[in-house]
Amino acid sequence: MLRSLTAQFLHQGAHALVLDPKRISHLWAKALPTVTHRGNIAGIHDALIHLASEPKRRLDLDGDLDGVPRLIVAIDEADTTLRQLARY
Repeated sequence: MLRSLTAQFLHQGAHALVLDPKRISHLWAKALPTVTHRGNIAGIHDALIHLASEPKRRLDLDGDLDGVPRLIVAIDEADTTLRQLARY
């Protein structure tokens, strides 16, 4: 399901941040140019920290969002991932 939804958004020009703590569930996305794939908890943590500044960056563009693609965040195994992030 996650793959199908993400692929549809990518087909329409979106970018995706795929958080795959098992590191093998979403290998299909690793080679795509508009996808950032993170598999280890440190990488997932860093990607989420960076993501926190994205809404402000987009708001600072003052409505000039025509060239800014949608960003989809796909989190596999969210319950496990969140527990691992809390321990990290």
